[in-house]
Amino acid sequence: MDGSDPTVNSAVYTEPLAIEETTTVKAFAVKDGYQASDIASATYTINIPVPVEDYVRINNVGNLVAGNRVILAARYNGTA
Repeated sequence: MDGSDPTVNSAVYTEPLAIEETTTVKAFAVKDGYQASDIASATYTINIPVPVEDYVRINNVGNLVAGNRVILAARYNGTA
């Protein structure tokens, strides 16, 4: 969890990791008597929820008012 590449001497994690900010996780697999796998890494981006009270909800684009901050969202109906 310090940003370095894991080694056979690194801590073994058996429980889920608590990630509270954007983090790159690096890991590898090794079994006694076998060669370790390559190190795999993945970056997890944490998106902080937007404080809804700071925005104006509108149901019709025609109601947009200059200067208001809005969240634009689209509903996916399952078709391309």
